[in-house]
Amino acid sequence: MKHVLLLALAPLLLGVSCTSMKKEAGETAAKTEMPASARPEDVTKVNEFFAGGGKHGFHPPADKTPVLAAADTGFVVELDHQRVYLYHQGELIAASRISSGRPGFRTETGSYTIGQKNLNHRSNLYGSFVSTGGRTVAGDVKAGFDAQPEGAIFVGSLMKYFQRFERKGSPTALGFHQGVVPTHPASHGCVRLPSSMASWFFANVPKGMPVQVNGTKYGVKPGTRQAGVRRAPRKPVPAQKPAAEPTEPTEPTEPTEPITTSTQAEGSTETPAPAVEGAAPPLPEPAAPTPAPAEPAAPTPEPATPAAPTAGTTGEN
Repeated sequence: MKHVLLLALAPLLLGVSCTSMKKEAGETAAKTEMPASARPEDVTKVNEFFAGGGKHGFHPPADKTPVLAAADTGFVVELDHQRVYLYHQGELIAASRISSGRPGFRTETGSYTIGQKNLNHRSNLYGSFVSTGGRTVAGDVKAGFDAQPEGAIFVGSLMKYFQRFERKGSPTALGFHQGVVPTHPASHGCVRLPSSMASWFFANVPKGMPVQVNGTKYGVKPGTRQAGVRRAPRKPVPAQKPAAEPTEPTEPTEPTEPITTSTQAEGSTETPAPAVEGAAPPLPEPAAPTPAPAEPAAPTPEPATPAAPTAGTTGEN
């Protein structure tokens, strides 16, 4: 009778056991798969990290970093949190602050994969105009939009540790790279990372790794038309003429009184000819020799007593 009862219960027991095994297998598979969005418990964990003094992000040390593969590892970018989460076999292993696209340049949401990796990538759209001498003439300019000053060249902004996003195998203008990371979206659409996190991701993440980008407040759907640059084009800076070399000031010469020569009588109003610049002043003519003093004249004899006038002559005194 007991044997008959066991045989009757066996299918039921086997069914319960198979159901439990399938449930555990399903939970394990769900745990190892990359989530479509950051899990609430992981969001709390990352928030606590930053609230406790964390500055840039966290990742496992070198001796505990697993080999990451596209099959079991992936990014979740939460634009509205300004965070990126890295999952490996369903577990959160790294997270970082980010700065995504600012108004007019919002980062597009959707599913991507990591494509091109370039250590010292430079933008071909945004950068600075630089003179041939290496001086920055204008910064934060857009090639083909802002007027390029004469003699200057365009130098794209450095986007170190660049990892381009691809959508269905086609490259996009988006990607991870090192940059300034304030507490709000500030980029032209890319996802900026702090230097320490950008370098770690670049070194450990392989091509083909999935990237899921989410966000409604700070994200837009792919293909959304955006305003872009909301300013007038910058005018070229006029070239500055080189400053003339300063010359040493010359001391002013004292005015000289005109020399009176023997040919210019005292009290004459005739103006002497102006002196020629650089010519030696005319030498004064030698003075006329002083005449020797004349000998004293002999004394004049006293006049004789006039004779008495004669009649008929008149005399005039």
